Amino acid sequence: MKQITLFRVAMSCFNFTNAQNKDTSKEYFQQAKTQLENMLNGKEKPNYEKAIYTIENAWYQNMVDKQTFEQAMDFHIQAIQKIIKDNYNEKEITQKPSLLISQQEIKQQYKQAVINYAIYNYITNTTIYTDSNIIFYHKPYHYSSTDPMASNNWENSQLINLNNTKQGNCFALASLFKIFSDRLTSDANLCIAPSHIYIRHKDDKGTKYNVELGSKNFPGTGMISAVTYTTNQAIQSGIAQRELNTTQAVALCLVYLAKGYQHKFNNTTDEFILQCAETALQFDSKNLNAQLLKAEYLENKLTAQHKTIAQLQTQTDFKEYQNLIAKLYSEGYREMPLEMKNTLLKLYNKEKIKPTTKPLESVSLSFGLFDERHEIK
Repeated sequence: MKQITLFRVAMSCFNFTNAQNKDTSKEYFQQAKTQLENMLNGKEKPNYEKAIYTIENAWYQNMVDKQTFEQAMDFHIQAIQKIIKDNYNEKEITQKPSLLISQQEIKQQYKQAVINYAIYNYITNTTIYTDSNIIFYHKPYHYSSTDPMASNNWENSQLINLNNTKQGNCFALASLFKIFSDRLTSDANLCIAPSHIYIRHKDDKGTKYNVELGSKNFPGTGMISAVTYTTNQAIQSGIAQRELNTTQAVALCLVYLAKGYQHKFNNTTDEFILQCAETALQFDSKNLNAQLLKAEYLENKLTAQHKTIAQLQTQTDFKEYQNLIAKLYSEGYREMPLEMKNTLLKLYNKEKIKPTTKPLESVSLSFGLFDERHEIK
């Protein structure tokens, strides 16, 4: 029995800033930004798989062979197609055609549902199959619960690392599902919420379902709202729990490119970060991640001056920061209380929760430095 171990990159090749000049490394990020912009402004057709490859290749200093990347995805697709073949049976279709839906559309719905089931099964369960008299087994992917925000290790947000270690955060898991879906045309989309990304697709009857790959569950809108601290106002304004089209998904990659830049160079005030956020917002004005990235950039730039609020108030950056925070608040964004975050992570890991009598204290974007609570007067 042979285990599938694809895309195993010799990580010793990537001694990042020591291997190459830092300016050269930064140029790779600039090139990646230009490639994403080309997909957004119509010079190239938007492609989510290519966008993911582009931002991760920049992280690895343009040393990821594109053909190897595509071959790895090809191999996964072949395995998924075997699952589809084993489960596809049009005799199971019970829905009847009507004025609202034709028989052909019913079959298409059923086919896409089976494909999405196969992708889900491949990602979340051990898969065993034979090919050329060789038995292959593929281990499931797991949620990186010890570093869900990729704060300690940015590679936890990357598809390459997910492929090699079988662990990644919600962005890595959802991106893998999205790439498989795009290749197999199963019409599954990325869906965003504060600090979370998941998948949404239709079942064989046309009803939309949320797919949470980290917990392997199918939560309803209410559950996701509770877990991600999403307000009804945020849903209504369009910054949370909305599906992304391909262009919007590529714009989201700009945010992850900028965050990767932050981690690699330990720099939170570089103009490159702001450029990525503003370009993403140009093509998706409701992009919550991009708005938060821009707010974080402005905040870091202001706090680095070590000045008082009174001294900062006349600066353009300060006014822009305040306006952006006020806008996020009016759109329904609320930062989750820190204790609630920790409680949810423990629940996610099925740890025993100790009851607390302490009130939940809200943690602001600036940890109290700037007021995020605004009233319209």
